[in-house]
Amino acid sequence: HTRCTKGISFCLPVQSPLLSVSLTLAMIDADVEYTFHCYDHCPFGNRVAFLMDHFGIKYKKVVYGYGSGALPKDCEGEGYDGELNPRKLTGKKQLPVLEGPEVPTAPGAVGMPESLEICSFLIARHGLV
Repeated sequence: HTRCTKGISFCLPVQSPLLSVSLTLAMIDADVEYTFHCYDHCPFGNRVAFLMDHFGIKYKKVVYGYGSGALPKDCEGEGYDGELNPRKLTGKKQLPVLEGPEVPTAPGAVGMPESLEICSFLIARHGLV
């Protein structure tokens, strides 16, 4: 059997009354909102989106086509470098990227890349233990 509490929560197998965990919206900083840049098909971006959706973290999603940011000269003429370009965020054709208050960034970057680093930041920032 699993037990789920109402609201934002996660399920744990219940073998003892002591093993019930619930997370409420009050635990999430409601004033923080992020901008999440990702490819629509990317499992790494989906990992971050799942975490933010599951815990009710507010974000604006910016979706890029896979060829976005690929320079034609680097891709035998097949890439493109248009307005919606992930290279503007970190200097690389690299997504997902998270922007927002207190998000650590490398010099010259606009946001934090790497899905596991983003998840680790969000877990620590919002106390999602």
